[in-house]
Amino acid sequence: MEFTEPVQPHRLGPLPSALAPSAVGAIQLRYNVGAATFLVPFTVLPAGPLDFTHMVLSPAFPFPGSYFKNGPAGLSDPSDVVYSIQIDATTVGQIADLIYDTATNTPVNTNTIPRSSQFSTAPGAGVVNAPVAPEAIYIGFGGQTPGVGVLDLDGFGQGTGTPAQDDPTTLAIEPNTSNFKNNADLFAGLTPPLVIENTPLAGGSFGPLTLTRDSSTVNYVLAQPPLVNGVRDMALGGPLDVLFNNGTCVAGGGNFCAKDNFHFTNGNSISAAPAPNPPKLTSVPVCLQPLIQGQEPISVDNAVLSPYTTSLMKPGDFLGNPSGGVPPQGLFTDNPTPYGPVWPGPSLPPTGTTPTCSTYVVRQQIGHFLYVIDPVVRRVVVLNSNRMTVITTIPQPDPANLAMSPDLKILGVTNFSTNQVQFISTDPLSTSFHKVVQITPVGVGPLGIAWQPDGEDIFVANSLSNSVSILNGQTRLVRKTIANQIQQPFEVALTSRQTNFGFQTGVYFGYVLNKNGTVAIFESGPSGTQGIGFDDTVGSVTAKFPNAAAMQPDVPNFNSGVWILHKTSTGQAIASNLALTTSPIGPQSFTQFLTMPVASFRNREWTVVQTIAASSFSGSTPQDLAFDDTNNIGTAGANLHVSGGALGASVPHSAKTHYRGNAPIVPAVVTKPKSMFVSNFDTGTIDVLSLSTGLPIVTPRSAKGAQVLCSYWRQ
Repeated sequence: MEFTEPVQPHRLGPLPSALAPSAVGAIQLRYNVGAATFLVPFTVLPAGPLDFTHMVLSPAFPFPGSYFKNGPAGLSDPSDVVYSIQIDATTVGQIADLIYDTATNTPVNTNTIPRSSQFSTAPGAGVVNAPVAPEAIYIGFGGQTPGVGVLDLDGFGQGTGTPAQDDPTTLAIEPNTSNFKNNADLFAGLTPPLVIENTPLAGGSFGPLTLTRDSSTVNYVLAQPPLVNGVRDMALGGPLDVLFNNGTCVAGGGNFCAKDNFHFTNGNSISAAPAPNPPKLTSVPVCLQPLIQGQEPISVDNAVLSPYTTSLMKPGDFLGNPSGGVPPQGLFTDNPTPYGPVWPGPSLPPTGTTPTCSTYVVRQQIGHFLYVIDPVVRRVVVLNSNRMTVITTIPQPDPANLAMSPDLKILGVTNFSTNQVQFISTDPLSTSFHKVVQITPVGVGPLGIAWQPDGEDIFVANSLSNSVSILNGQTRLVRKTIANQIQQPFEVALTSRQTNFGFQTGVYFGYVLNKNGTVAIFESGPSGTQGIGFDDTVGSVTAKFPNAAAMQPDVPNFNSGVWILHKTSTGQAIASNLALTTSPIGPQSFTQFLTMPVASFRNREWTVVQTIAASSFSGSTPQDLAFDDTNNIGTAGANLHVSGGALGASVPHSAKTHYRGNAPIVPAVVTKPKSMFVSNFDTGTIDVLSLSTGLPIVTPRSAKGAQVLCSYWRQ
C-alpha cells in the first residue's frame, strides 16, 4: 500500500510476532464470496528501513483464487471472490493533510474520509474444507494433474463445493447440486445452527460417494503442485486436534469448554465423525493461533440441555433415486451412532464465572495428519486432511512406501535406491516430531513395508535382493532376513497374532507378494524346539495372482487373510480374497522334535474364498484398493507391542491394531467395512464394490488420474 506521507506501521495493523495477528488497526482486509464475508488477519511492515510510505500487508492465510465462471475473462461472476481494503484514516494519526484555518489559526484535518478499494485475484486452486475419516477415502492422483483428493462417504456435510440447488420445478434431481439441503439436522434447531449458505465456501457435498470439490466448485484434485507433485503412497496418522484445537487457542478466539480435560478421548477418535462432516468455514475464525477457520461440530449441549435434541442423521438409503426426485435419505455407514454416542462438539463458550462444560467427542481442528510420498520432489508431505494445507515436508532420498506404527508414533519410509528405511517421529508430543529419528539399512531395492498390527515386527520387501528384512518393532533394527519362496517381492501384509481368536494358533502370519504372482506365507515364532512357529516362510499358496497391483490385509478375518488386486491370465481386472481356511486349533508345539523340522504348512491350508469378477470393474488396469472404515470401534483402547514400549503396553484410542479386547474376553473386530474401492488408471474411475455381493454399488466415480487409495487401516 502506498501513502502520501510516512505512517507508523503499528497504526495500520499488528507487526509480525510469535503470536497470530489479530484483525485490529486502521486497515480492514476482507473478502466476500456471495453473501458471506470473511475477515483476513494480517501483519504489516514498511517496504524498507527508510521507506515508511509503502507498507506490505502479509495475510495470515492464503487468498482463495477467483473463478470468473461466466462472461469474458476478467469479468467476475456474482459468486466470485471479491476483496476489499478499508482504511479508517482518523485512527492512523499520521495521515493528516493539515491546513490552517486562518480565522482560528488552528490545524484542520481534511483527510477524515475513509478510503476503500476492491480487487479480485487470478483464477487458481480454491479453498478446501473436506470431510474427514472415518467418512473419507483419500485419493492420490497422477498424470497431468497430480495431487490429493477426497471421496466423500458422508455426503451431508457443509464443506466447500457448489451452492447450486436442485430445480424444484422438475422431477429429477439435477446432478452436481448441493446435497447439504437434505441434511435432516438442518431443521432440528441445533447449536451452532446449520444454515444453507449461497457460497462455494459452504456449498456442501454433492452427496455420498462423490468427490469433494474446492471452492472453485470444479477442482477435485485438492492439493495440487507445488504442494504435492505426485503421489506414491499415503498413510493417516494421529488426530490434528492434539496440536491444533480451540481449547488451547493462543490468540483470537478460543473456547474453555474445548479443553483437553473435557475431551472424551484426549484427541479426536477415529470412531466418531464430526457433525456435520465437515462443519462450515466461518467468517471469523474460531481461533487465529493456531488458525482454525472451521465452525465447531454440533455441540454436546443439544443432548444434555433441554429440550434434549439428538441427531436425525442415521444410516439409511444413501443413494436415493435422483431420476425419480428422491434425494439421499440416510448415511452410507451402518454405524447407528456415526457421530459418537452423543453430539460430538464441545459445549458453547461459557459466559458465567463458574464454567459448566459437558464431555465432548470431536472438536476443531477435525481430521488427521495425512502423510504423502511425493516422489517428484523426494519428500514426505504432511497435509491437514481436512483443509489440504501443508503442515511440513520431510526430505527423503528416494521414498517408495509408508508404514505407520500401530500406536501412531512412528512412520517408516522405504527408500529404494539407498537400501534403507527411515523412521520419522509422528508423535505430536515428542520433541522430535516430524524429524527422522532412525535410519536402518535393509536389502536391495526396498519397496513394500508393513508394520505387524500388534507392533511386534516390521516387514520390508527387498525387490532386488529377493528377500524380506524383518525388523524388531521396538528397536526397528533388522533381526533376520528371509529368502525362502521369495522372488522380486514388492508387497507385504501382516495379520494379528492369534491368541484367543481365529484358530488360536498363538502365531501371526505374513504374506509376501512376488512379481511373478506367487504369495509366500510367513509363520511367526517363537521358534526352536520349545516354540510353536517357524519364524520363517513356510511355503507358497497354490493360487497364483498374475500382474498383481496391490495387497491389503482382510482386517475382519480373524483366521487371517488378504485381498489381492490383480489380473486374470487374459488381462482382466480381478480381486481375490486369500484366507487361511484350514488349521489345527491351538498352538502346535515342537517339543516332540530334537531338532527343528523343515518349514511347512503343518496341515494348514490357504484358499481363495471370494473373487470379485472382472465384470464388476470399469477398467482393466487396476492400481490400488481400499476399504471403508465408517463402522469401527477404534475409540476403545488397545494393548500392543508399542514402538518403543514394552509388550502389552496400552494406547488410549485409535490404534491401528486389528482387534479390541484382551483375554479371556474374545476380542471384537476393530472395523467392519461394507465396500471395496478400486482405482482404475486407464479409465480414470474409482469403482465402489459391495463386499457381500462383489457388485458395484454405484456407477464408477469419475476421477481421472486416480492411483493410490488410502483409508485409516491401510497397511
